[in-house]
Amino acid sequence: MFSNSFKNLLLAILFFGITFSAKTQQPILFDHLGVEKGLSQTSVLSISQDKNGFMWFGTRYGLNRYDGHHIKIYQYAESDSNSLSNNYVTSIFSDSKKRLWIGTSVGLNLYDERNDAFKRIASQPKTAKGLSSHVINCLTEDSKGNIWIGTLNGLNLLKNGKLSAVTKFFNTKNGDGLFHNVRSVKEDHQGNIWVGTSNGLLKMVLIKGKYQTTVFKNNGRPGDISANYISNITEDKNRKIWVGTQSNGLNLFDPVSQKFKRFEFSAANKNTIVSNTIRNMAVDDAGKLWIGTLNGISIMDTQNFSVQNLQFDPDNKKSLNQNSVHKLYKDNNGSIWVGTYFGGININYPYSTAFTVHDRSRSKSSINNNVISGFAEDQNKNLWIGTEGGGISLYNKSTQTFKAYQNTGGSNALKSNLVKTVLFASDEKLWVGTHSGGLNVYDPKTDRFKSFNFSNQNEDVPDEISAIVETQSHRLIVATQRNGIKISNPDKTEFKDLRLPASIPQSSKVKALMVNDAKIYFGTTNGFFIYDEDTNRFYTVLDHQLNKPLNYYVNCISKTKANEIFLGTYNSGLLL
Repeated sequence: MFSNSFKNLLLAILFFGITFSAKTQQPILFDHLGVEKGLSQTSVLSISQDKNGFMWFGTRYGLNRYDGHHIKIYQYAESDSNSLSNNYVTSIFSDSKKRLWIGTSVGLNLYDERNDAFKRIASQPKTAKGLSSHVINCLTEDSKGNIWIGTLNGLNLLKNGKLSAVTKFFNTKNGDGLFHNVRSVKEDHQGNIWVGTSNGLLKMVLIKGKYQTTVFKNNGRPGDISANYISNITEDKNRKIWVGTQSNGLNLFDPVSQKFKRFEFSAANKNTIVSNTIRNMAVDDAGKLWIGTLNGISIMDTQNFSVQNLQFDPDNKKSLNQNSVHKLYKDNNGSIWVGTYFGGININYPYSTAFTVHDRSRSKSSINNNVISGFAEDQNKNLWIGTEGGGISLYNKSTQTFKAYQNTGGSNALKSNLVKTVLFASDEKLWVGTHSGGLNVYDPKTDRFKSFNFSNQNEDVPDEISAIVETQSHRLIVATQRNGIKISNPDKTEFKDLRLPASIPQSSKVKALMVNDAKIYFGTTNGFFIYDEDTNRFYTVLDHQLNKPLNYYVNCISKTKANEIFLGTYNSGLLL
């Protein structure tokens, strides 16, 4: 038996995740962060999270730090040598030493947290010291603490992350400049370094202190990589290497055959990636591969290669707000941050995918009203939803359709559309507490409502029912706002008063009820009380800090698996 109340919701948000079949794809929802919330520019090229949990966004017009509420912008200032070297921020990386590296189109920067400033790292392409180019394309760190910097003119290795020890690879000065434009660098689980360039894929293996390089290129043979312009490389949770290309789709490397399996867009097949222009990739906590492309996001199950594609939907405010995806990043909480080229930041929180929004304003065949007062689940796993103004909506999980039960004025109808609480009891009937309509009970077998009016003789309007629970002996306890607490017989055909003892303020209005074995918890406007059904006694709960009865206004009660009781209060927060 199940019943909960949630007041003053603008939208009905129903948790239906557990009802989806294995073939049904849950909707992926996004929050959005743009210039209207302080972002310096809508084109987001890079994302990272620092040691403090702050999110950093690189745009074409400055660096942004986000604390979850506010954005601080860092930009180049000609008169300040401690400012960012350039506003076009191409890459951001937080290393194991908790340093934040920022790559731009005009140099590399190291963030100085203490002074909230930047140290600019010089590029000296023609000398042994300094970086091979000032155009920074990508940044990463290997398991040995080395920093790898991909540039327009080769790959740079900072030994142990030290700025004084720069080793250069694949630059024009070294004679292997065919691979100079380094677009992506990734270390695999074996410590090998994979390098994506504009002219092929490289695998660097450290042997006796020196890196030996294997080149993978498209030479027109079966099993070759699909293209030579490599845009991104990642390794999934199953230790598979995935390689994205600029215009020829996605590749999966087979370490045994040393060949590649291709994944490309096909207009004739919906189970393909959404575009062949791969910009970036990330692996979520479930092990799925997120693929950011020119035309949206593809989420791939790396076991069976099934694909879910995400694109902008003008009818869905929670959809991806722009299809041109430039960066994907998974934070420490498992949220996926999406940098788009014209839509700013899109954020998918791990818990958001379990919810589907049903909004009356979007569809008249949806829920009766957007103000939800309670839920009850019946023996068929359908949901009975109480609304404040629209009566009751029955949601059939199998057909995903709604049926309305409202006050039509008939003798067998619901007596009020202002529903305050609902409970599906052991008698397989729906019990409904209303405002101005008393207690109603619906029998699905007869399709009729019956009402109980607890008002006294001086009242013309039936009492408001604020809460209903069923005890372990199958009796109902019903809280009214003007006429106290009622308790039924086990057959639920008759009710009598359940009187509060003198020790409990008689003016207390019950706002929440919860059953815990033989005990019933009462949350009221004047505190928290316990009724023991076995002994027929009430107990006052003390505030141990003040050694006196709790006198909080209690709105809701909940119990954890560890048997801890939480009280939600009005103006006093959450109590344990």
